[in-house]
Amino acid sequence: MSLVRPHPGPLAALSCFRDANVGMTMMVGIPIAILTIAIVGPAFSSFASRWVPVGAPESFAVSEQDRDGSKRLPPFPLAVACILLPAVLMLIAAIFEIADPTAYHSGSAWSQALIFLGKPEIALLAALLLSMGVLGGVGHIPFATMNRSLGESLPSVAGIMLIVGGGGGYKGVLVDTGIGSIIGSFVEQSHISILLLGWLIAIFVRVATGSATVSIMTTAGILGPVMDGMGASQPAVVLLVLAIGAGSIFLSHVNDAGFWLVKEYFGLDVGQTFKTWSVLECLLSVVIFLLVMAVSLFVPIV
Repeated sequence: MSLVRPHPGPLAALSCFRDANVGMTMMVGIPIAILTIAIVGPAFSSFASRWVPVGAPESFAVSEQDRDGSKRLPPFPLAVACILLPAVLMLIAAIFEIADPTAYHSGSAWSQALIFLGKPEIALLAALLLSMGVLGGVGHIPFATMNRSLGESLPSVAGIMLIVGGGGGYKGVLVDTGIGSIIGSFVEQSHISILLLGWLIAIFVRVATGSATVSIMTTAGILGPVMDGMGASQPAVVLLVLAIGAGSIFLSHVNDAGFWLVKEYFGLDVGQTFKTWSVLECLLSVVIFLLVMAVSLFVPIV
């Protein structure tokens, strides 16, 4: 939901702020994401199933091979462990930094090892290696098959890198125009919440470009200097990144590749996709933002 890793947007946004912290962002973002799922999921799914009565696609059906057990899959707990490993490693490093900053900066071998494992790149690499081991050991998938699958995923990675690079270039153009100073003066004079402003700017860029990543990076690049000028606290930076992430998923429509992916994957027409996916994205954005604003009542901005 553009709140936490492995989505590239939040990490790129954090790089635009001076006092950004990946672990703290995850510590706040994960509970908000879980609450949002609990609130929006049951309520909207029951409504959408009546509004757009469409059955599950054929690809969701269980094959005879899966039913008779001839295709071995990893146990569910082990599969979940592979998914959660990066988040756990980064959260441990973040909690360590907050709980014992002296030991965190001591330079001892065990603290350096913990910090190293908590780096986003290392945590994701550890999850990848664990997943390969699980698929090879439990699923008896040959290494050559996994290696071929990894090679086939590179074109998708290249597309993501291109989008991130394009968003960074777009951000640079806007920042060089001096819009950051203009927005900073506006915030000081109007006393509008910087969280609300970040959410609204992210919505505007999202609707205009159709890319959540470009929206996050552009908005963070514009508001990064503003937050530095305000002397914003680290928790405030975290909340702003989450508010920007909420705005970046608002109103997915025809200029968003995800819109067409959902349409084709679930066998919907354009109208049905608007009624389900687009509405769902708007609800998620609003609920996340309201939860972020609720948390902000207990967090000093400066």
